[in-house]
Amino acid sequence: MSGPGLLAPWGLAALSSLAVVGVIYLFYQRYRKRSITGLFLWQAPKGWHEGGRKLSVLRLSRSLLLDLLACLLLSLAVAAPAWIARTGRTVVLVLDGSLSMRARDNHDKARDAARRTVASAGHASDWIVIEAGDVPRVLAGLGGDEGTLDKALDAYDPFESSDSLDEAVRLARELVTGHAEIHVFTDRDTGLKPPAASTLTAHVLAGRAPNLAIVDAVRHAGGTVSVAVASFSASAQKAKLEVRDGSLVIHDEGLELEPGAVAQVTLLLPPGTGALDVRLVSKRDAIAQDSRALLLPEPPGTVTFGLDVQDDSMLRALDAAGAVPADGAPDLLVTDAPDARGTVATLVLSVPGEEASTLLGPFVVDMAHPLCRDLDLTGVYWTTQVEGRLAPGSVPLVSVGDQLLYSIAPDGALVLDLDPTRSNITRTAAWPVLVANLVRHVSGNLPGLRRANYRPGEVPVFVRHADDRRNPESVEGEGLELEWERHAPPPRLPSRPGRYRVVSADGTGSELAVNAIAPAESDLRQLASRAGKHARGVTGVSAGAARLHPLAWLLAALALAAAALNWLLDRRKG
Repeated sequence: MSGPGLLAPWGLAALSSLAVVGVIYLFYQRYRKRSITGLFLWQAPKGWHEGGRKLSVLRLSRSLLLDLLACLLLSLAVAAPAWIARTGRTVVLVLDGSLSMRARDNHDKARDAARRTVASAGHASDWIVIEAGDVPRVLAGLGGDEGTLDKALDAYDPFESSDSLDEAVRLARELVTGHAEIHVFTDRDTGLKPPAASTLTAHVLAGRAPNLAIVDAVRHAGGTVSVAVASFSASAQKAKLEVRDGSLVIHDEGLELEPGAVAQVTLLLPPGTGALDVRLVSKRDAIAQDSRALLLPEPPGTVTFGLDVQDDSMLRALDAAGAVPADGAPDLLVTDAPDARGTVATLVLSVPGEEASTLLGPFVVDMAHPLCRDLDLTGVYWTTQVEGRLAPGSVPLVSVGDQLLYSIAPDGALVLDLDPTRSNITRTAAWPVLVANLVRHVSGNLPGLRRANYRPGEVPVFVRHADDRRNPESVEGEGLELEWERHAPPPRLPSRPGRYRVVSADGTGSELAVNAIAPAESDLRQLASRAGKHARGVTGVSAGAARLHPLAWLLAALALAAAALNWLLDRRKG
Protein backbone atom coordinates (compact mmCIF):
# COMPACT_ATOMS: atom_id res chain seq x y z
CA MET A 1 0.00 0.00 0.00
CA SER A 2 1.40 3.43 -0.99
CA GLY A 3 0.36 7.05 -1.59
CA PRO A 4 1.28 10.73 -1.18
CA GLY A 5 1.60 12.42 2.18
CA LEU A 6 2.84 15.57 3.89
CA LEU A 7 5.62 15.29 6.46
CA ALA A 8 5.05 18.95 7.61
CA PRO A 9 1.31 19.70 7.12
CA TRP A 10 1.60 23.08 8.90
CA GLY A 11 3.76 24.21 6.01
CA LEU A 12 0.59 24.67 3.96
CA ALA A 13 0.13 27.98 5.79
CA ALA A 14 2.66 29.35 3.30
CA LEU A 15 -0.12 29.28 0.68
CA SER A 16 -1.20 32.66 2.05
CA SER A 17 1.63 34.07 -0.06
CA LEU A 18 -0.65 33.68 -3.10
CA ALA A 19 -3.03 36.31 -1.71
CA VAL A 20 -0.10 38.65 -1.06
CA VAL A 21 0.97 38.41 -4.71
CA GLY A 22 -2.61 39.15 -5.84
CA VAL A 23 -2.81 42.26 -3.64
CA ILE A 24 0.50 43.56 -5.00
CA TYR A 25 -0.75 43.20 -8.56
CA LEU A 26 -4.01 45.02 -7.69
CA PHE A 27 -2.09 48.13 -6.60
CA TYR A 28 0.69 48.00 -9.10
CA GLN A 29 0.29 47.86 -12.87
CA ARG A 30 3.16 47.59 -15.25
CA TYR A 31 2.81 48.87 -18.81
CA ARG A 32 4.82 48.13 -21.89
CA LYS A 33 7.00 50.83 -23.49
CA ARG A 34 6.13 51.71 -27.11
CA SER A 35 7.93 54.12 -29.48
CA ILE A 36 5.67 56.35 -31.65
CA THR A 37 6.30 59.25 -34.09
CA GLY A 38 3.83 61.62 -32.44
CA LEU A 39 1.39 61.95 -29.59
CA PHE A 40 -1.49 62.62 -31.98
CA LEU A 41 -1.22 58.99 -33.06
CA TRP A 42 -1.78 57.82 -29.47
CA GLN A 43 -5.42 58.00 -28.48
CA ALA A 44 -5.86 58.16 -24.75
CA PRO A 45 -7.63 54.93 -23.66
CA LYS A 46 -10.64 55.06 -21.43
CA GLY A 47 -10.03 54.05 -17.83
CA TRP A 48 -6.48 55.48 -17.81
CA HIS A 49 -5.03 55.62 -14.31
CA GLU A 50 -1.71 55.85 -12.60
CA GLY A 51 -0.09 53.39 -10.20
CA GLY A 52 -0.40 53.96 -6.47
CA ARG A 53 -3.03 53.28 -3.90
CA LYS A 54 -5.79 53.33 -6.47
CA LEU A 55 -7.54 50.01 -6.95
CA SER A 56 -8.06 48.74 -10.46
CA VAL A 57 -9.40 45.58 -12.01
CA LEU A 58 -6.87 42.70 -11.67
CA ARG A 59 -5.81 41.70 -15.11
CA LEU A 60 -4.37 38.26 -15.83
CA SER A 61 -0.93 38.39 -17.33
CA ARG A 62 1.94 36.08 -17.99
CA SER A 63 3.98 37.69 -15.19
CA LEU A 64 1.16 37.29 -12.65
CA LEU A 65 0.65 33.63 -13.52
CA LEU A 66 4.35 32.80 -13.26
CA ASP A 67 4.66 34.57 -9.88
CA LEU A 68 1.60 32.74 -8.53
CA LEU A 69 3.00 29.44 -9.80
CA ALA A 70 6.37 30.04 -8.09
CA CYS A 71 4.68 30.90 -4.77
CA LEU A 72 2.42 27.85 -5.00
CA LEU A 73 5.35 25.50 -5.62
CA LEU A 74 7.44 27.01 -2.81
CA SER A 75 4.50 26.78 -0.37
CA LEU A 76 4.01 23.10 -1.18
CA ALA A 77 7.74 22.48 -0.78
CA VAL A 78 7.60 23.93 2.75
CA ALA A 79 4.90 21.34 3.59
CA ALA A 80 7.47 18.58 2.75
CA PRO A 81 5.39 16.37 0.47
CA ALA A 82 6.58 12.75 0.02
CA TRP A 83 5.49 9.59 -1.67
CA ILE A 84 5.20 7.02 1.15
CA ALA A 85 5.35 3.31 0.31
CA ARG A 86 3.63 1.38 3.10
CA THR A 87 3.98 -2.35 3.73
CA GLY A 88 2.22 -2.62 7.08
CA ARG A 89 4.04 -3.33 10.34
CA THR A 90 7.18 -5.47 10.22
CA VAL A 91 7.27 -7.56 13.41
CA VAL A 92 10.38 -9.55 14.35
CA LEU A 93 10.00 -12.31 16.95
CA VAL A 94 13.29 -13.19 18.71
CA LEU A 95 12.96 -16.36 20.82
CA ASP A 96 15.62 -17.18 23.42
CA GLY A 97 17.05 -20.53 22.29
CA SER A 98 19.04 -21.37 25.42
CA LEU A 99 18.45 -24.53 27.45
CA SER A 100 17.11 -22.60 30.46
CA MET A 101 13.93 -21.77 28.49
CA ARG A 102 12.78 -25.35 29.14
CA ALA A 103 12.32 -24.62 32.84
CA ARG A 104 8.72 -23.86 33.87
CA ASP A 105 7.68 -24.72 30.26
CA ASN A 106 8.84 -21.25 29.26
CA HIS A 107 9.43 -22.36 25.68
CA ASP A 108 5.71 -23.15 25.33
CA LYS A 109 4.80 -19.84 26.99
CA ALA A 110 7.08 -18.02 24.57
CA ARG A 111 5.32 -19.67 21.62
CA ASP A 112 1.90 -18.58 22.92
CA ALA A 113 3.10 -15.02 23.59
CA ALA A 114 4.58 -14.83 20.09
CA ARG A 115 1.26 -15.89 18.54
CA ARG A 116 -0.60 -13.23 20.53
CA THR A 117 1.91 -10.59 19.42
CA VAL A 118 1.41 -11.43 15.75
CA ALA A 119 -2.36 -11.49 16.18
CA SER A 120 -2.37 -8.03 17.78
CA ALA A 121 -0.25 -6.64 14.92
CA GLY A 122 -3.03 -7.30 12.39
CA HIS A 123 -3.22 -9.27 9.16
CA ALA A 124 -1.51 -6.52 7.12
CA SER A 125 1.75 -7.02 9.02
CA ASP A 126 4.80 -9.02 7.98
CA TRP A 127 6.81 -10.98 10.53
CA ILE A 128 10.14 -12.74 10.95
CA VAL A 129 10.95 -15.46 13.52
CA ILE A 130 14.54 -15.81 14.85
CA GLU A 131 15.85 -18.28 17.43
CA ALA A 132 18.73 -16.81 19.46
CA GLY A 133 21.63 -19.08 20.33
CA ASP A 134 25.35 -19.53 19.84
CA VAL A 135 24.57 -18.83 16.17
CA PRO A 136 21.14 -17.17 15.61
CA ARG A 137 18.99 -18.97 13.06
CA VAL A 138 16.03 -17.66 11.08
CA LEU A 139 13.04 -19.97 11.52
CA ALA A 140 10.85 -18.00 9.09
CA GLY A 141 11.49 -15.02 6.83
CA LEU A 142 9.02 -12.29 5.91
CA GLY A 143 5.61 -13.93 5.96
CA GLY A 144 2.01 -13.35 6.80
CA ASP A 145 0.06 -16.63 6.85
CA GLU A 146 -0.80 -18.47 10.02
CA GLY A 147 0.42 -21.87 8.78
CA THR A 148 3.95 -20.65 8.20
CA LEU A 149 4.01 -19.04 11.64
CA ASP A 150 2.91 -22.29 13.30
CA LYS A 151 5.63 -24.25 11.50
CA ALA A 152 8.27 -21.72 12.53
CA LEU A 153 7.20 -21.76 16.19
CA ASP A 154 7.03 -25.57 16.19
CA ALA A 155 10.63 -25.61 14.93
CA TYR A 156 11.67 -23.51 17.96
CA ASP A 157 13.70 -25.99 20.04
CA PRO A 158 15.75 -24.36 22.84
CA PHE A 159 18.82 -26.43 23.70
CA GLU A 160 21.66 -23.94 23.08
CA SER A 161 24.45 -23.43 25.62
CA SER A 162 24.02 -19.62 25.48
CA ASP A 163 21.37 -17.12 24.40
CA SER A 164 23.38 -14.46 22.45
CA LEU A 165 20.35 -12.19 22.28
CA ASP A 166 22.48 -9.26 21.12
CA GLU A 167 23.49 -11.14 17.97
CA ALA A 168 19.88 -12.11 17.29
CA VAL A 169 18.66 -8.50 17.66
CA ARG A 170 21.45 -7.32 15.36
CA LEU A 171 20.38 -9.92 12.79
CA ALA A 172 16.76 -8.77 13.12
CA ARG A 173 17.77 -5.19 12.34
CA GLU A 174 19.71 -6.32 9.25
CA LEU A 175 16.74 -8.26 7.86
CA VAL A 176 14.29 -5.34 7.93
CA THR A 177 14.22 -2.32 5.60
CA GLY A 178 12.83 0.69 7.42
CA HIS A 179 11.22 0.43 10.83
CA ALA A 180 11.59 -2.83 12.80
CA GLU A 181 9.22 -3.74 15.63
CA ILE A 182 11.32 -6.27 17.58
CA HIS A 183 9.84 -8.51 20.29
CA VAL A 184 12.24 -10.56 22.43
CA PHE A 185 10.96 -13.51 24.47
CA THR A 186 13.39 -14.58 27.19
CA ASP A 187 13.64 -15.77 30.80
CA ARG A 188 16.23 -13.25 31.97
CA ASP A 189 16.22 -9.55 32.70
CA THR A 190 17.88 -8.07 29.65
CA GLY A 191 19.41 -4.67 29.09
CA LEU A 192 19.04 -4.86 25.33
CA LYS A 193 19.01 -1.55 23.51
CA PRO A 194 16.93 -1.11 20.38
CA PRO A 195 18.93 -0.55 17.19
CA ALA A 196 18.30 2.50 15.01
CA ALA A 197 14.78 2.93 13.57
CA SER A 198 13.40 0.17 15.82
CA THR A 199 11.09 -0.50 18.72
CA LEU A 200 12.20 -3.25 21.10
CA THR A 201 9.82 -4.96 23.51
CA ALA A 202 11.20 -7.54 25.96
CA HIS A 203 8.69 -10.18 27.09
CA VAL A 204 10.36 -11.55 30.24
CA LEU A 205 9.21 -14.92 31.60
CA ALA A 206 9.82 -15.98 35.19
CA GLY A 207 12.60 -18.58 35.10
CA ARG A 208 14.19 -18.65 38.55
CA ALA A 209 13.87 -22.12 40.12
CA PRO A 210 15.93 -24.75 42.00
CA ASN A 211 17.56 -27.28 39.69
CA LEU A 212 19.87 -30.31 39.70
CA ALA A 213 21.88 -31.11 36.59
CA ILE A 214 24.61 -33.24 35.08
CA VAL A 215 27.31 -30.68 34.38
CA ASP A 216 29.93 -33.07 32.98
CA ALA A 217 29.95 -36.61 31.64
CA VAL A 218 33.06 -38.16 30.10
CA ARG A 219 33.61 -41.71 28.90
CA HIS A 220 37.24 -42.67 28.54
CA ALA A 221 38.64 -45.14 26.03
CA GLY A 222 40.27 -47.09 28.88
CA GLY A 223 36.90 -48.28 30.21
CA THR A 224 36.00 -45.67 32.84
CA VAL A 225 33.30 -43.02 32.99
CA SER A 226 33.19 -39.81 35.07
CA VAL A 227 29.98 -37.94 35.88
CA ALA A 228 29.66 -34.62 37.71
CA VAL A 229 26.33 -33.61 39.29
CA ALA A 230 25.71 -30.06 40.56
CA SER A 231 23.03 -28.58 42.81
CA PHE A 232 21.70 -25.14 41.82
CA SER A 233 19.39 -24.83 44.79
CA ALA A 234 19.19 -22.79 47.97
CA SER A 235 18.63 -25.89 50.13
CA ALA A 236 20.06 -29.41 50.45
CA GLN A 237 18.77 -31.82 47.81
CA LYS A 238 18.61 -35.60 47.43
CA ALA A 239 18.89 -37.37 44.11
CA LYS A 240 19.66 -40.78 42.62
CA LEU A 241 22.22 -41.35 39.88
CA GLU A 242 21.45 -44.35 37.71
CA VAL A 243 23.65 -45.75 34.93
CA ARG A 244 22.22 -48.33 32.51
CA ASP A 245 23.61 -50.39 29.67
CA GLY A 246 20.40 -51.11 27.84
CA SER A 247 18.08 -52.70 30.38
CA LEU A 248 20.97 -53.65 32.69
CA VAL A 249 21.54 -51.33 35.67
CA ILE A 250 25.32 -51.20 36.23
CA HIS A 251 25.29 -48.42 38.85
CA ASP A 252 22.69 -47.01 41.23
CA GLU A 253 23.77 -44.46 43.82
CA GLY A 254 21.99 -42.01 46.12
CA LEU A 255 23.41 -38.49 46.34
CA GLU A 256 22.97 -35.76 48.97
CA LEU A 257 23.95 -32.35 47.65
CA GLU A 258 24.40 -29.18 49.67
CA PRO A 259 23.53 -25.83 47.99
CA GLY A 260 26.04 -25.17 45.19
CA ALA A 261 27.83 -28.50 45.73
CA VAL A 262 29.19 -30.70 42.93
CA ALA A 263 29.38 -34.50 43.32
CA GLN A 264 31.93 -36.46 41.26
CA VAL A 265 31.21 -40.11 40.43
CA THR A 266 33.77 -42.33 38.65
CA LEU A 267 32.93 -45.85 37.46
CA LEU A 268 35.02 -48.72 36.10
CA LEU A 269 32.99 -50.29 33.30
CA PRO A 270 32.84 -54.03 32.65
CA PRO A 271 34.48 -55.15 29.39
CA GLY A 272 32.18 -54.94 26.38
CA THR A 273 29.90 -52.26 27.87
CA GLY A 274 27.76 -50.64 25.18
CA ALA A 275 26.01 -47.27 25.13
CA LEU A 276 25.41 -45.87 28.62
CA ASP A 277 22.19 -44.13 29.64
CA VAL A 278 23.02 -41.87 32.62
CA ARG A 279 20.00 -40.48 34.51
CA LEU A 280 19.65 -38.19 37.51
CA VAL A 281 16.35 -38.62 39.36
CA SER A 282 15.20 -35.88 41.75
CA LYS A 283 11.95 -34.36 42.99
CA ARG A 284 13.26 -30.76 42.65
CA ASP A 285 14.39 -30.86 39.02
CA ALA A 286 13.33 -27.91 36.85
CA ILE A 287 14.82 -29.14 33.54
CA ALA A 288 14.50 -32.80 32.64
CA GLN A 289 16.85 -32.62 29.65
CA ASP A 290 19.97 -31.68 31.65
CA SER A 291 19.46 -34.67 33.95
CA ARG A 292 20.20 -37.28 31.29
CA ALA A 293 23.25 -38.13 29.19
CA LEU A 294 23.91 -40.76 26.55
CA LEU A 295 27.54 -41.90 26.48
CA LEU A 296 28.69 -43.98 23.53
CA PRO A 297 31.96 -45.96 23.61
CA GLU A 298 34.81 -43.71 22.56
CA PRO A 299 36.78 -44.71 19.44
CA PRO A 300 39.63 -46.92 20.63
CA GLY A 301 42.20 -45.33 18.32
CA THR A 302 44.15 -48.59 18.20
CA VAL A 303 46.92 -48.58 15.58
CA THR A 304 47.46 -51.71 13.50
CA PHE A 305 50.90 -52.39 12.08
CA GLY A 306 52.62 -54.55 9.55
CA LEU A 307 56.33 -55.52 9.90
CA ASP A 308 58.12 -56.51 6.71
CA VAL A 309 61.56 -56.65 8.33
CA GLN A 310 62.90 -59.10 10.86
CA ASP A 311 63.55 -56.85 13.87
CA ASP A 312 62.60 -58.04 17.34
CA SER A 313 63.39 -54.67 18.95
CA MET A 314 60.88 -52.91 16.65
CA LEU A 315 58.24 -55.57 17.34
CA ARG A 316 58.67 -55.25 21.12
CA ALA A 317 58.53 -51.43 20.96
CA LEU A 318 55.37 -51.43 18.83
CA ASP A 319 53.69 -53.86 21.22
CA ALA A 320 54.67 -51.71 24.22
CA ALA A 321 53.21 -48.63 22.49
CA GLY A 322 49.80 -50.32 22.16
CA ALA A 323 49.87 -51.12 18.44
CA VAL A 324 48.51 -54.48 17.33
CA PRO A 325 49.33 -56.64 14.28
CA ALA A 326 47.00 -56.02 11.34
CA ASP A 327 44.77 -58.69 9.84
CA GLY A 328 44.45 -56.73 6.61
CA ALA A 329 45.99 -53.51 5.37
CA PRO A 330 47.97 -52.00 8.29
CA ASP A 331 47.68 -48.40 9.48
CA LEU A 332 51.48 -48.36 9.99
CA LEU A 333 53.79 -50.34 7.76
CA VAL A 334 57.44 -50.85 8.79
CA THR A 335 59.30 -51.96 5.70
CA ASP A 336 62.63 -51.85 3.88
CA ALA A 337 60.88 -51.52 0.49
CA PRO A 338 60.75 -47.80 -0.50
CA ASP A 339 57.62 -48.27 -2.64
CA ALA A 340 55.44 -50.07 -0.05
CA ARG A 341 52.85 -48.01 1.84
CA GLY A 342 50.60 -48.33 4.88
CA THR A 343 47.10 -46.82 4.88
CA VAL A 344 48.09 -43.99 7.26
CA ALA A 345 51.90 -43.99 7.62
CA THR A 346 54.97 -45.85 6.41
CA LEU A 347 58.33 -46.20 8.17
CA VAL A 348 61.06 -47.10 5.70
CA LEU A 349 63.78 -48.78 7.74
CA SER A 350 66.87 -48.32 5.60
CA VAL A 351 69.27 -50.97 6.92
CA PRO A 352 72.88 -50.25 5.95
CA GLY A 353 74.87 -52.83 4.08
CA GLU A 354 78.58 -53.56 4.34
CA GLU A 355 79.47 -49.94 3.78
CA ALA A 356 78.21 -48.34 6.97
CA SER A 357 79.27 -45.66 9.36
CA THR A 358 78.82 -45.49 13.10
CA LEU A 359 78.15 -41.97 14.38
CA LEU A 360 78.59 -40.81 17.98
CA GLY A 361 77.00 -37.38 17.64
CA PRO A 362 76.46 -34.67 18.46
CA PHE A 363 72.94 -35.35 17.13
CA VAL A 364 70.69 -32.53 15.97
CA VAL A 365 67.10 -33.37 17.00
CA ASP A 366 64.00 -31.35 16.03
CA MET A 367 62.47 -31.39 19.51
CA ALA A 368 59.53 -29.24 18.33
CA HIS A 369 58.25 -32.00 16.08
CA PRO A 370 55.80 -34.49 17.68
CA LEU A 371 57.81 -37.41 16.30
CA CYS A 372 60.82 -36.30 18.38
CA ARG A 373 59.04 -35.41 21.62
CA ASP A 374 61.22 -36.22 24.67
CA LEU A 375 63.78 -37.98 22.42
CA ASP A 376 67.16 -37.93 24.23
CA LEU A 377 70.08 -39.37 22.23
CA THR A 378 72.74 -38.80 24.86
CA GLY A 379 75.20 -41.75 24.90
CA VAL A 380 73.78 -43.24 21.69
CA TYR A 381 75.93 -44.47 18.80
CA TRP A 382 74.11 -44.82 15.49
CA THR A 383 75.09 -47.01 12.54
CA THR A 384 73.94 -45.67 9.18
CA GLN A 385 74.75 -45.55 5.49
CA VAL A 386 77.68 -43.44 4.40
CA GLU A 387 75.69 -41.67 1.63
CA GLY A 388 72.60 -40.66 3.63
CA ARG A 389 72.15 -37.06 2.49
CA LEU A 390 69.25 -34.62 2.74
CA ALA A 391 67.07 -34.96 -0.37
CA PRO A 392 65.25 -31.88 -1.72
CA GLY A 393 61.88 -31.53 0.00
CA SER A 394 62.74 -33.75 2.95
CA VAL A 395 62.05 -32.68 6.55
CA PRO A 396 65.00 -33.55 8.85
CA LEU A 397 64.15 -34.95 12.27
CA VAL A 398 67.51 -36.34 13.45
CA SER A 399 70.83 -35.59 11.78
CA VAL A 400 74.59 -35.34 12.35
CA GLY A 401 76.15 -32.57 10.30
CA ASP A 402 74.92 -33.16 6.76
CA GLN A 403 74.22 -36.83 7.50
CA LEU A 404 70.43 -37.48 7.63
CA LEU A 405 69.36 -40.20 10.11
CA TYR A 406 65.59 -39.77 10.57
CA SER A 407 63.46 -37.70 8.20
CA ILE A 408 60.14 -37.24 6.42
CA ALA A 409 60.50 -37.86 2.69
CA PRO A 410 58.82 -35.57 0.11
CA ASP A 411 56.13 -38.23 -0.47
CA GLY A 412 55.28 -38.30 3.28
CA ALA A 413 57.02 -41.56 4.17
CA LEU A 414 59.18 -41.67 7.32
CA VAL A 415 62.76 -42.73 6.60
CA LEU A 416 64.80 -44.20 9.48
CA ASP A 417 68.36 -44.83 8.31
CA LEU A 418 69.46 -47.25 11.02
CA ASP A 419 70.97 -50.67 11.54
CA PRO A 420 69.44 -51.79 14.87
CA THR A 421 71.85 -54.71 15.27
CA ARG A 422 74.94 -52.45 15.16
CA SER A 423 73.51 -49.52 17.16
CA ASN A 424 72.86 -49.25 20.86
CA ILE A 425 69.73 -47.03 20.52
CA THR A 426 67.48 -50.10 20.80
CA ARG A 427 68.92 -50.75 24.27
CA THR A 428 68.33 -47.20 25.57
CA ALA A 429 65.24 -45.27 26.67
CA ALA A 430 65.33 -43.35 23.38
CA TRP A 431 64.06 -46.34 21.39
CA PRO A 432 60.63 -46.87 23.06
CA VAL A 433 60.18 -43.08 23.06
CA LEU A 434 60.85 -42.89 19.31
CA VAL A 435 58.45 -45.75 18.52
CA ALA A 436 55.75 -44.47 20.94
CA ASN A 437 55.87 -41.07 19.24
CA LEU A 438 55.46 -42.82 15.90
CA VAL A 439 52.40 -44.78 17.09
CA ARG A 440 50.88 -41.65 18.65
CA HIS A 441 51.41 -39.81 15.38
CA VAL A 442 49.62 -42.56 13.43
CA SER A 443 46.79 -42.76 15.96
CA GLY A 444 46.14 -39.04 15.63
CA ASN A 445 45.79 -39.43 11.88
CA LEU A 446 43.47 -42.43 11.77
CA PRO A 447 40.40 -41.58 9.66
CA GLY A 448 37.13 -41.19 11.53
CA LEU A 449 35.79 -39.52 14.66
CA ARG A 450 38.23 -38.78 17.44
CA ARG A 451 35.39 -38.44 19.96
CA ALA A 452 31.93 -39.97 20.21
CA ASN A 453 30.29 -37.72 22.83
CA TYR A 454 29.65 -34.00 22.36
CA ARG A 455 27.80 -31.01 23.78
CA PRO A 456 25.25 -28.95 21.80
CA GLY A 457 26.72 -26.88 19.00
CA GLU A 458 30.22 -28.37 19.11
CA VAL A 459 32.14 -29.14 15.93
CA PRO A 460 32.93 -32.86 15.60
CA VAL A 461 36.60 -33.79 15.59
CA PHE A 462 37.01 -35.80 12.41
CA VAL A 463 40.22 -36.87 10.68
CA ARG A 464 39.84 -37.19 6.93
CA HIS A 465 41.33 -39.95 4.86
CA ALA A 466 43.15 -39.43 1.58
CA ASP A 467 40.48 -41.56 -0.11
CA ASP A 468 37.42 -39.34 -0.72
CA ARG A 469 35.13 -42.35 -0.46
CA ARG A 470 35.72 -42.36 3.29
CA ASN A 471 34.92 -38.69 3.81
CA PRO A 472 31.67 -38.01 5.67
CA GLU A 473 28.77 -36.55 3.73
CA SER A 474 26.11 -36.06 6.40
CA VAL A 475 25.24 -36.40 10.05
CA GLU A 476 21.79 -37.81 10.61
CA GLY A 477 19.71 -38.96 13.55
CA GLU A 478 16.22 -38.63 15.00
CA GLY A 479 14.96 -37.48 11.63
CA LEU A 480 17.59 -34.72 11.37
CA GLU A 481 20.28 -34.49 8.71
CA LEU A 482 23.24 -32.17 8.33
CA GLU A 483 24.77 -31.71 4.89
CA TRP A 484 28.52 -32.15 4.99
CA GLU A 485 30.43 -31.31 1.83
CA ARG A 486 33.46 -33.47 1.24
CA HIS A 487 36.13 -30.79 1.27
CA ALA A 488 34.40 -28.31 3.59
CA PRO A 489 35.03 -27.96 7.34
CA PRO A 490 32.76 -30.07 9.57
CA PRO A 491 29.51 -28.30 10.54
CA ARG A 492 28.35 -27.56 14.05
CA LEU A 493 26.37 -30.42 15.53
CA PRO A 494 22.64 -30.00 16.23
CA SER A 495 21.75 -28.52 19.60
CA ARG A 496 19.05 -31.12 20.16
CA PRO A 497 20.32 -34.06 22.28
CA GLY A 498 20.25 -37.43 20.59
CA ARG A 499 22.17 -40.18 18.89
CA TYR A 500 23.51 -39.40 15.43
CA ARG A 501 25.46 -41.18 12.75
CA VAL A 502 28.25 -39.83 10.56
CA VAL A 503 27.52 -41.25 7.14
CA SER A 504 30.29 -41.79 4.57
CA ALA A 505 29.92 -42.05 0.83
CA ASP A 506 30.59 -45.79 0.89
CA GLY A 507 27.71 -46.35 3.34
CA THR A 508 29.86 -46.91 6.42
CA GLY A 509 29.89 -44.52 9.34
CA SER A 510 30.45 -43.82 13.01
CA GLU A 511 28.00 -42.93 15.73
CA LEU A 512 28.11 -39.93 18.03
CA ALA A 513 25.92 -38.57 20.83
CA VAL A 514 24.92 -34.98 21.65
CA ASN A 515 24.05 -34.30 25.31
CA ALA A 516 22.35 -31.27 26.88
CA ILE A 517 25.28 -30.32 29.11
CA ALA A 518 25.49 -26.57 29.71
CA PRO A 519 26.23 -25.68 33.37
CA ALA A 520 25.62 -21.95 32.84
CA GLU A 521 22.14 -22.67 31.47
CA SER A 522 21.30 -25.23 34.16
CA ASP A 523 21.92 -22.61 36.86
CA LEU A 524 18.49 -20.92 37.04
CA ARG A 525 19.24 -18.84 40.13
CA GLN A 526 20.17 -15.71 38.15
CA LEU A 527 17.08 -15.66 35.93
CA ALA A 528 14.07 -13.36 36.22
CA SER A 529 11.97 -13.95 39.34
CA ARG A 530 8.75 -12.64 37.81
CA ALA A 531 7.24 -12.06 34.39
CA GLY A 532 7.04 -8.62 32.80
CA LYS A 533 6.90 -6.66 29.59
CA HIS A 534 9.24 -3.78 28.83
CA ALA A 535 9.26 -1.54 25.73
CA ARG A 536 12.42 0.37 24.95
CA GLY A 537 13.02 3.15 22.45
CA VAL A 538 11.03 4.30 19.45
CA THR A 539 13.05 6.06 16.79
CA GLY A 540 12.76 6.72 13.07
CA VAL A 541 9.59 7.06 10.95
CA SER A 542 6.22 5.54 11.77
CA ALA A 543 5.88 1.77 11.88
CA GLY A 544 3.91 1.69 8.64
CA ALA A 545 6.42 3.67 6.60
CA ALA A 546 8.90 1.44 4.87
CA ARG A 547 10.18 3.83 2.17
CA LEU A 548 10.00 7.65 1.76
CA HIS A 549 10.47 9.50 -1.53
CA PRO A 550 10.73 13.27 -0.70
CA LEU A 551 9.32 15.70 -3.29
CA ALA A 552 10.18 19.04 -1.65
CA TRP A 553 13.44 19.54 -3.56
CA LEU A 554 11.69 18.93 -6.88
CA LEU A 555 8.98 21.51 -6.12
CA ALA A 556 11.53 24.06 -4.97
CA ALA A 557 13.49 23.58 -8.19
CA LEU A 558 10.34 24.09 -10.29
CA ALA A 559 9.51 27.27 -8.34
CA LEU A 560 12.95 28.71 -9.01
CA ALA A 561 12.60 27.77 -12.68
CA ALA A 562 9.25 29.68 -12.91
CA ALA A 563 10.77 32.77 -11.28
CA ALA A 564 13.79 32.64 -13.57
CA LEU A 565 11.56 32.32 -16.65
CA ASN A 566 9.52 35.34 -15.57
CA TRP A 567 12.70 37.40 -15.12
CA LEU A 568 14.11 36.40 -18.51
CA LEU A 569 10.88 37.24 -20.36
CA ASP A 570 10.64 40.65 -18.63
CA ARG A 571 14.26 41.39 -19.46
CA ARG A 572 13.80 40.49 -23.11
CA LYS A 573 10.68 42.68 -23.51
CA GLY A 574 12.10 45.53 -21.51
